[in-house]
Amino acid sequence: MKKFLCSSILFFMCIFNLVSQGNVQEEQELQVEVQFLVKLDEENITSCALDKMILLSQSQEFQISVKANQSSFCYVIDETPFGIMFEMFKTALKPQKTVYMPNSQTWYVLSKPRGKERLHVIVSAFQLKQFEKNLEMLIRNENSYSASTTVSEALDNLVKMASSEKSSKSLFVKTITINH
Repeated sequence: MKKFLCSSILFFMCIFNLVSQGNVQEEQELQVEVQFLVKLDEENITSCALDKMILLSQSQEFQISVKANQSSFCYVIDETPFGIMFEMFKTALKPQKTVYMPNSQTWYVLSKPRGKERLHVIVSAFQLKQFEKNLEMLIRNENSYSASTTVSEALDNLVKMASSEKSSKSLFVKTITINH
């Protein structure tokens, strides 16, 4: 009993020491910067505001850049005008390092059909394994969503599930709407 008590006291003293020295940190709030870059011509690139619908022509090229303040995981899901959804990009992010999608030298080009397309950018301080599994099932149509549930509703449910999987301080979600 004395041995257990001494071990417990020693353990709590070590924890107190770590906390008082600042070695144990509170959960850091995830901060994310997302940019939607459009290639106007070979020499000119513009960044679009993400709070408004972006209007692009059929052949315009674009990139998405993402930077986070801490190590995290980034998922970009494309919801086409037909309501078909696929994982456009998934990667681990390093702190303060900008990642360009598809990469810094390559650009995405919009393809037919014309209409409203949504790109859902989800960044989490933790890998969302259950989210990844549910997303894969949704994309394969092996999910339990009813036929009347739209892709957006299903994605909203996935995002809510991801939010409950980890705290809201560690999750960032942004939807970019493109009309082409």
